[in-house]
Amino acid sequence: SYEFIKDIQFSKIHVFKYSKREGTKAADLKDEVDPKIKEKRSKRLLCLDKELENNFIKKHIGKKMDVLFENKKNEYFEGYTKNYIRVKAKSKEELGGLIKDVLINGVCDEAVAIG
Repeated sequence: SYEFIKDIQFSKIHVFKYSKREGTKAADLKDEVDPKIKEKRSKRLLCLDKELENNFIKKHIGKKMDVLFENKKNEYFEGYTKNYIRVKAKSKEELGGLIKDVLINGVCDEAVAIG
């Protein structure tokens, strides 16, 4: 799974550990994966998720994109592009609820584009 995900270059993945759900066919399966192995695999995939998301954002640096801004956190307004890149931008103007054309300037630690 790891190599497949890395090769495909998804922009974002959703990582979760399997847990038994009574009443499902999977609940009757034997040889469940050890919880420590599940945890190790999950952490590895979560790291890959951040790497892939950062790579996806980097492909958009230097481009102008429409961003629907939702709210302000600390000094930054936060919103999303059409392809779900989370963007932070400073503005003296109230941006909440507005769609603005934003130049993507970079990416910060938490896989967020800076406009």
